[in-house]
Amino acid sequence: MLDSEAATIRDIPLEPSRENIRHIGEALSAIYEILRAIYAIRPELTPTQLQVTGLEAEANRRLTRSLGQALGKLDQGFLSQAIAELEAYLLHEQSQLHRSIAERELVSIKKRRAT
Repeated sequence: MLDSEAATIRDIPLEPSRENIRHIGEALSAIYEILRAIYAIRPELTPTQLQVTGLEAEANRRLTRSLGQALGKLDQGFLSQAIAELEAYLLHEQSQLHRSIAERELVSIKKRRAT
């Protein structure tokens, strides 16, 4: 539910949209951290679709780290550094799924440079 509200905030736009979307992201992150803690203690409660292999989990961590770095740089006004962070990630990532997510974000960030 919260993830779809981020799109609504962006589309309306509900200002300050960027800050509101970040708040939703932080709330979702907190919820998922709690769920991960629960699943670590009681793995049998983990939904099938969330069960990932070690390789997938590592790819998730790499993408999360890189996106976090890029978006942090973007928030600080360092557009070129945010772009460089994702381009460096794409040079080494082998997971097509994770590459496509990073590529979409990179396109979005580059559009900001054009405006």
